[in-house]
Formats: sequence, structure tokens, C-alpha cells
Amino acid sequence: MAVSPGPGRLVDAAANDRRLLSRSSLTVIGTLVSKLSLLIFLVIAARLLPVEAFAGYSYLVAMAVTISVLADTGVALVTSREIASARDHPGTLFWSALPAIMVGASLAGTAMIGLGMIDGGPGTGGLVLVLMGIFVAANAVLTYLLSVLRALGRFGAAAGLIGVSTIALVGASVAVAAAGGGLTELVVVLPARELLTVVVAMLMLRRDIGAPAQRRRGAWRRTLRLGLVLALASSLLALATRLPLLVVGNTGTVREVAYFSAPQRIAEATLVIAMTVGFALLPGLAYLRTAAPGRAARLLRRTLSAVAALGLIVTVVLVALAEPVIRVLFGDAFITASVPGRILFAGTFAYALLGTAWYALLALGDERRAVLVGCFGLVVAGIASMLPISGREDVVAAWSYLLALTAMAALACEMVRRRLAADAHAAAKLHHPEPSELLR
Repeated sequence: MAVSPGPGRLVDAAANDRRLLSRSSLTVIGTLVSKLSLLIFLVIAARLLPVEAFAGYSYLVAMAVTISVLADTGVALVTSREIASARDHPGTLFWSALPAIMVGASLAGTAMIGLGMIDGGPGTGGLVLVLMGIFVAANAVLTYLLSVLRALGRFGAAAGLIGVSTIALVGASVAVAAAGGGLTELVVVLPARELLTVVVAMLMLRRDIGAPAQRRRGAWRRTLRLGLVLALASSLLALATRLPLLVVGNTGTVREVAYFSAPQRIAEATLVIAMTVGFALLPGLAYLRTAAPGRAARLLRRTLSAVAALGLIVTVVLVALAEPVIRVLFGDAFITASVPGRILFAGTFAYALLGTAWYALLALGDERRAVLVGCFGLVVAGIASMLPISGREDVVAAWSYLLALTAMAALACEMVRRRLAADAHAAAKLHHPEPSELLR
């Protein structure tokens, strides 16, 4: 089967940098709408539900999110990158990776039920666990389908689907809560929404992916291997960013944990937003790396430069206004948190660079170097956590977080530079081969 120069809609979206950035921004907007809608629902649910039901719902959702992250095999992202890069026909790549996706989804759902049965948290038992297991499994499949939609250049379709389905989820959940429904009735809405959205997504994809007969046997093993490397890199990144909190949680007082974790939420928000931007650009960068490597390099350099410049401005503002920002967001009781807050805010530009450069490495097919970045950050965080920097554990944790993520950002940017240089060298050799190569 001949390989096309790229998925038609993605080729159109990447016609110029402005159009690509505009289309990619739909992913960011859809993600923000989804998260904001869920936040609004939690605020409403806290007022409508009995305390026990709200506690059970919150605990189950947090547990499901944690299991979904840990059980992610990375296959969805790798496959979407392969589709965007036109490694093969989209249908062949889609159906070849689907077995790995289904196995991963089944394991994640089973893990949700199994861990829930031995967990003593609120709401963990009976039919609710089965429903949450279905929700986790369906969510893994939906994540895959949305990634494929974006890889095909259908940014608006993916953003619209997730946005509309999330708003519908919130509306249905609020209606159930307002009608006096209990935890079980509220949880039913979760898998129902996921399964319905999976069906709609499959209908949207059917013309692009064709029939299952296009599946290539054994291809899923290669995709799974790449995905597991990517999953390892993501796990190392998560550990590096969580280690300072784990250390202060075991060595500090309750107040020190609170004084560190409050401003860390702001720092982490910067990282999450930057990673969302990087994730949104991934399909376009993966395509351009194959179709127009020079454009991909220029776009990536401009994006990183813009992120660094904006990050520096935000850094200066947050450091200068650390005390009033923390007072407004968390109240006078947290004013002492302004000390670790200033330290954490000083790295805002680095957090922004790390999130963007991280997904740039993945778009460039360099997940192994992403593993090195994650390992490096974990080592730096561990060493910094043991240094006698201050008598306050929250301040030590803040320095540990700042040093680890700044080191990771510097290394990630250097890895991106090296990958772009290697790509440029390979392209130059292709167009101007050495005389010895011409004679072969």
C-alpha cells in the first residue's frame, strides 16, 4: 500500500505555520473547556450531594485518574505520531495498534476493580466499582480515538467531541444530583458518557480508517515497545515532579506540607498548560518533520523562544507579587507560603520550557532521550531534597522542585537541539551525498 504524503486534513492544516498553530490551538481550547466544566461540576456537586456521596465520588474519580495514568502504555500517542508522519496508511496503523489498546484498556479496568476491592476508601465496593472499571477501560479507548482524530488533522472534531461530551456529562450529573440520586446513580453517568462518545468517535473515523482487514499482523508489538518506552519517560517525569512533595510529606510538619503544596499548585499549572500546548503541536510537528524538516525546526525554535519569553515575563510578575498572589488564592492563613512560593515561581519559565520541549522530543521520535531527561530530573530532585539548604522542609522541597525541573528543562532543550541538528545533517547528506557514497 503506497504511503501518502500525509493525512489530507493535516496537510491542509500544516499549509503554513499560522494555520497550524491556529488549528492546534483547538486542542488547547477543548482541553481547557473540559477541565473547567469538570471543576464547575465539582463545585456544584459539593453543594447538592450529601458529604458521604461527594467524598465517594471524588475519591473514585481520583483513583480512576491515577490508574489511567499508571496503566497508559503510550500506544495511543505513538500511533498518532506514526499516522501524522505518514509511516503507513492510517487504517493500517489504527487497526494494527488496536489490539494493544484493548489489552491495555482491559487491564486498566480490571486494576480499577481489583484495587477498589482491597481499598478502604469511600465508595469502593459493589456495582460502583464495576461501573468505574468500565469507565476506565472506555476512557483508554476514547483517548486513543481522539489522538487518531488529531493525527488526521481533525483538530476541531476532536475538540468539539470532547467539549460537547464533557458538558453533557456535567449536565447529566447535575440533573442526577439535583434529583436526589445517590453515588451509584451518579457513577452510572461516567461509563455511559465514555461508551457513547467512543461510538460517535468511531463513526467519525470510519471513512479514514477503513475496514479491520487492513490490520498488519505483529505490528502492534513494535508500537507497544515504543509506547512502553514513552510510558516509562512519562512516569519518570511524574515521579520527579512528585518527589519533593513526598519528601516533605514524610519529613516535614503538616503546616510545611501545606505551605509547599499551595504554591506548587500554581507552578504545576504552568507545567500542565505548557504540556497541553506541546501535546497540541505534536501531530503537526510529527508531520512536518517528515514532509518539511526545515519548517519543523524553525517552528519549534520559534515556539520555544516564544514560550521562554512569555515564561520570563510571568516569572518576574509572580516573584514580585508572590505574597499578594498567595493571599488572594489561599487566604491569610497561607501567607507563610510566600517564602517557598517565591522559590517555586522563580522557575516558571523553566516549567513552561520543559512542558513544550518534552512533547517536542516525542514529536521528533526521541522518547529514549525523554527517558534520560526524566532520570536526570529524578536524580536532581533526590539529591536536592537531602541538601541542608534551609531549616524549613517546605523551603527545601521548593528548592528541590525548582532545581529538578530547571535541570530537566535545560536538558530537554539541549536534546531537542541535538535532534534537530541530527535531522538537518541527515537531510544535508541526503541532498548532497559524500563522493564515496556516490560510488557505492
